[in-house]
Amino acid sequence: MKLIVSPIDLRKGMYVSELDRPWLETAFPFQGFRITTSDEIDQISSLCDFVFVDTEKSTVPVPEPRAARNGGAGQETEQVTARIIKLAKPYRNNFEDEYPIAKGVYQKAQIMLGELLNDARVGKSLDIKEAQRLLGMGALIHDIGETKLPDKLLTDSDDLSDEDRALLQSHTRIGKIIVDKLAGVSDRVTAIIRDHHERANGSGYPRKLVNSQVNICTRIVSIVDTYDSLTSGTHGREKIPVDVALKYIYSWRGNLFDALLVEKFIQCIGIYPIGSAVELGSGHIAMVISSLPKARLFPTVLLILDPEGVPLERPKMMNLALFKNEGDDDNHYEVKRLVDPQAYHIDMRGVVLRELGGA
Repeated sequence: MKLIVSPIDLRKGMYVSELDRPWLETAFPFQGFRITTSDEIDQISSLCDFVFVDTEKSTVPVPEPRAARNGGAGQETEQVTARIIKLAKPYRNNFEDEYPIAKGVYQKAQIMLGELLNDARVGKSLDIKEAQRLLGMGALIHDIGETKLPDKLLTDSDDLSDEDRALLQSHTRIGKIIVDKLAGVSDRVTAIIRDHHERANGSGYPRKLVNSQVNICTRIVSIVDTYDSLTSGTHGREKIPVDVALKYIYSWRGNLFDALLVEKFIQCIGIYPIGSAVELGSGHIAMVISSLPKARLFPTVLLILDPEGVPLERPKMMNLALFKNEGDDDNHYEVKRLVDPQAYHIDMRGVVLRELGGA
C-alpha cells in the first residue's frame, strides 16, 4: 500500500516510492529508496510538497495522513494507492495561445461571482470586496489538486474501481498540500480547495462535514462547481441542458446543498442562465449574456443565427426588455425556449472569445 505523506512526517526507514515531481528533476540517484539519513529528509522537504511511501517496503510504521489524524470519525481514509499516479505534463503552450482562453474565463468568472455575491448578500458581516476576492480566488483554483492526477482518471470517471475513485477524491487534499506551501493564501481559500465536495447532509468528502461545519464561501463554490460539471460534462459524463441542471440542483437543496444558497444561486443565474442558447419568437438563435432581476424573462442576448439558421456575419446584441410589449401574445423579441447549441452547431465558447477580441 502506498500512502501520501507530508515531508514533516517522514522518518528513517520509510520507503519513498514516488515524489510529487519527476525523479530527473532531483539529485536522487534511484527512483525509489529507503530513507537512511536526516539529510535525505531535509532534501525531500526542500523539494517536495508530498511523497508516496510504500508501507510494505518500509521498516518503520507509516503514520496515517495528517488530515485524518486532525479530523473525526468518518473522514476519508486517505489510503490511496499511487500505482497509476503521474505528474502533470510539462507546460508547453505559449502565452499567445493561452491568453484568449484565460481572458474569457476570467471575465466570465468576474461577472458571475460579482452577481452571485450581490444577489446572495453574503457580505453584510464582511468587507464585500474582500469576500469577493477570496471567493473568486478559491473558485478559480478549487481543483488545483487534479493537476497531479492521471488524465484518464479525469476524463472517464463513470466506471472506476474503489481504488481509483479514492485516488480521484484525493485531489481535494492534494490541492490543500499544494497551496499550504504558498505564502499569503487565506485559510478561507484553502478551505474551499479542501472542502468543496462536502455536502450538507454529511455525505461528501474528504471529512464528511455537515452544512454548519463548512464556511459559506465553500458552500457557494460547491453549488457552482456542481452546476458547471453538469452543464459542461466533466469527467467524461454527458453534459445536460442548463435548465435541467438547475432543476437537479433545486431538488438537492437542503440535502446536498445549503437550501438558501441554492435559491439565491438560481435567482442569480436566472430563468435563462448566462451563456445559455435560446430561440426567440422571431426564430433567431441567440446566447444570453446578461439578465436583470426585474426582467428575468427578457434578458440581453447576442443574436447568432438568423431565422433560417444562417450565422450572422456579425453577432448583434439586443436587450429584449426594450421590446417588451405587455399583452402582446406574439412578441417576436422574447425568448421562446432554451435550446441545445450543439443541435445548431454553435461553439458558445468560441462566440464569447471572438466577441472579446481574443480569437
